[in-house]
Amino acid sequence: MKAVSLLKYHHSGRDNLNEKRHFHDHEFEILHILSGDGTMMIKDKLYPLSPNTVFFISGSDAHCSMPENPSGYIRNKINFSKDFLASLSAQLNCTDTVDQLFSQGGVAVNLPIEASLKIDECFLKINEANSFGEIPPLVLFLNIFTIIETVTENSKKSVPCIKNKISDVIEYINKNIDQKLSLDTISKNTNISKYYLCHTFCDAVGMTVFEYIEFVRMSKAKQLLSETNESISYIATLTGYDSCAYFGKVFKTRENITPTQYRKKYYR
Repeated sequence: MKAVSLLKYHHSGRDNLNEKRHFHDHEFEILHILSGDGTMMIKDKLYPLSPNTVFFISGSDAHCSMPENPSGYIRNKINFSKDFLASLSAQLNCTDTVDQLFSQGGVAVNLPIEASLKIDECFLKINEANSFGEIPPLVLFLNIFTIIETVTENSKKSVPCIKNKISDVIEYINKNIDQKLSLDTISKNTNISKYYLCHTFCDAVGMTVFEYIEFVRMSKAKQLLSETNESISYIATLTGYDSCAYFGKVFKTRENITPTQYRKKYYR
């Protein structure tokens, strides 16, 4: 597996993942906002999307950016393997710091302009190295570490999550994904009318409530298959499926691979 699977420097405008919940198996992502406003969703949290903000995202957590004006949305982004970062953090004795940045739905930090420019310079160096072919490990190593160090030094400027009715729904679904979920159940437990839920959730998240539930179930199932040795039948239960057979059918339809095949391919 290549250390870097995606790199964008000063990328502007809409891309095919804007407003779409997605994840990157076995990868981490660093997203640096240069221009634009909107909302960023990571796992069950909503953050304001604003200039000079850096997001640290675990690829196994579903996420998406929702810029208000895509034409004015400019960002740097890099997706790289978890194994690469594990090696980097072990060598630099900063495993705890890395875990704090990428765990629990990620971290968002709004930086002073000087720090933001320093991170932009790191992306520039990585991008320049990439123009000659595969990025030299040392260049990637030094610049990823500089980004982490710069953000850690400014961690007191962490961006608070947005709390609203939709964030309450997202949090409820994620915490109860192993249960039977219906509009009535969600509405009752979040004190939100079904009408509001149906007409507002899709606009905010880019999915219907049931599409989001299915997405979260698949995301959790893939994480459990690759990171634990729990039985497939138990994973089906933990992700809210009534039977192992039905879970396997849905998984194969969505992922074009059976749960057993997925585990053989990705379990570590």
